Amino acid sequence: MDLIRELHARIEDFSERTGLSVRRPIPKEVRVVDEVPGGGCTSLDGEVLWVAGSMTKWLPQVLGKEAVILHTVPAVDDVPQVHDLAWYYSGVPKELWTICRVPPEGPFHDYDPYELLSLLPRGQLDGVVGNLLRIINSAAERGSLYFETYVALLNRIAGMMVRITESDLRVMEIISKNPLITDKEIRDMGITGATLTRSLRKLRTLGMLFGPENVDHWKLGLTTLLIAFPNTRECRKAFWRFPYTYSVYIPVSSGANVRAYLSYPYQGLDALREVLGERISVYLVKDAAFGLSLDEGRRPFEAVKELFRQPHRSERDLSIRVERPAARLDRNDLRVLNLVLKYGRVSHRLLKKEKIPDPKKRLSRLRKEGYIVRIYFHGIPKGMEKLLLMVKAPHEEMIPYHSFLRSVGSVVTHYLEGDGFRGLLSLLVTRPEIRDDLVWAMRSVYGDQLVLAEDFLDISPGWRLPIDLWDEDSGTFIWDDPLHRLERDLNGC
Repeated sequence: MDLIRELHARIEDFSERTGLSVRRPIPKEVRVVDEVPGGGCTSLDGEVLWVAGSMTKWLPQVLGKEAVILHTVPAVDDVPQVHDLAWYYSGVPKELWTICRVPPEGPFHDYDPYELLSLLPRGQLDGVVGNLLRIINSAAERGSLYFETYVALLNRIAGMMVRITESDLRVMEIISKNPLITDKEIRDMGITGATLTRSLRKLRTLGMLFGPENVDHWKLGLTTLLIAFPNTRECRKAFWRFPYTYSVYIPVSSGANVRAYLSYPYQGLDALREVLGERISVYLVKDAAFGLSLDEGRRPFEAVKELFRQPHRSERDLSIRVERPAARLDRNDLRVLNLVLKYGRVSHRLLKKEKIPDPKKRLSRLRKEGYIVRIYFHGIPKGMEKLLLMVKAPHEEMIPYHSFLRSVGSVVTHYLEGDGFRGLLSLLVTRPEIRDDLVWAMRSVYGDQLVLAEDFLDISPGWRLPIDLWDEDSGTFIWDDPLHRLERDLNGC
């Protein structure tokens, strides 16, 4: 194979398909060597493109990957995960990408562009990758490209192009009405096994569904918190490094605070509040509700009547009862729990493949003792228009408020207490054309009680239990050392 001619052909093909222009000097030579200078699978050094000998079997695809990267500005390399788009586009198998990739910093365990992009019809890939690289190049030239920016763009542009079928919506609707439902019960409602498997994979990848098994965090001494902190790069980096950060919602406008969810050891809550001080608000998440909207015709002012139709729920005991583990757990137990968080369901075969001792006995015990629970959880789908709403209201108003929002979109609502606030926070996905009308309707009903209505970027890293912080002797997570590191990191804010 004439390697330099093949590279030129790949460059020309990508330019023609996407309308992008080459943004870097084209190498004059391609050399295959046992070890690439500086390490890695490939390296562009002046006029020479170096390729590791282990890539020989995949040379056409590797050259295709480099052809894509030549259409990006050099500043893009500050976020090396952008190269993942090029690996996927060129047809390199996922196993090879896993070897060559640069893993992102922080708790982005579920970052997997291959899984998301694989949901696209091949005919849409040129447009998605081309549009992504145009925006990424512009952001990199302005010095505003960060990993979280790239992930938000990937989720939005690719996620919006994934087609949600009637079967997907039907599966989601069934599960939203009964999160404890079994696969057999879903199939009994007329959903075939193949359709169910395909829909569950898509819905998990799009962040719309987690399960059918999940982990009971409370039994591990963890509780869910919402925090609000200034929207600066330094603050965002500090919380990405914090091992208890679950997800982050970054405001589109620069004036609003970032909102982030933590799954945090309950016994360290007072110390956390002291470290965060007055600038960063802390709220306990005490209740949650999910609603899926399949009604595309409702308008916000038409839906206001939902507020007055729904019965109010009487105030109930919302105290947090975090438990200590009933039995001593070792780190292999937590490895099992993390696999459940990753895959939604695990088997003895998978645990054996992961070299976890006594897989059958261990999995049975964790289920029996309630650490693994059978229940679907819901999330806000990638790629959709998102609105974050915050309203001062008592818990008893949660049901009518949530029902109102559910009638105009898909929504997750949480009841919060803390920092002088008792009220409701909702993550809403709705149609862009009704966004302004919705805010007007909310303002008309709630007045000054509506304290936030902001478009946000959703950065959900796929949190895992921090196994290295598990103290087997005490059966608790260590929180003081990570908290001291967070305190130092926040000095830059």
